[in-house]
Amino acid sequence: MPPLSPDQVEQLGRALSAIESMAPALAEMMVPSPPASGVNGGRPPSTRESRPPLPVYLLDVEHAAELCLWDWAQALAYEVQCRPPTSRRLEHVARWLHDRVHDVAERSWADGVLVEVEHHRRVIGDRVSPPEPVARREIPQQGSARQVADALAVLGVRVSHTSLRKWAKQGEIPTTLSDEGVELFDIADCMRAVAAHQCGDDTRSTG
Repeated sequence: MPPLSPDQVEQLGRALSAIESMAPALAEMMVPSPPASGVNGGRPPSTRESRPPLPVYLLDVEHAAELCLWDWAQALAYEVQCRPPTSRRLEHVARWLHDRVHDVAERSWADGVLVEVEHHRRVIGDRVSPPEPVARREIPQQGSARQVADALAVLGVRVSHTSLRKWAKQGEIPTTLSDEGVELFDIADCMRAVAAHQCGDDTRSTG
């Protein structure tokens, strides 16, 4: 197979560098932390007693990455006749491969290295630096009938904008007019009206 392209060499280098930088954080996540409160609050785990179990899945993530990079490092050391890494620690092997990324790129199996290293970079990154949660949709407190109906749907309350307008016309929901002449509904008033209709409550305000 042809060697890696310059862009692929750069991609592999970035992935190895990322693994090297994230490896200590991954290891830190597997160290039992002292309780935040209670009788033992703030005390480190005693070495003479049983320790909290380590997160097995994180151990698997670290072990799989270490094994992968170590195997590729051994293969490279054999082919170019150099000394293999002196340590199997993930960050050490990642640094060793990064320093020899151009040698890796010339191997017939370089594309396999790129695929596997990128895979482990993503897996480790998802644990060490998980993506930010999607921001919760902001719920307006007031808006047009359609806007309020959409907002209520996000909250799990199903009501049509035509029903809101009908109830407002009947005096069940107080409304105001915006400067542009748009009829504005308060979401709290609309929720109360929906609840009243669902419960069959006929004692709704007509003011």
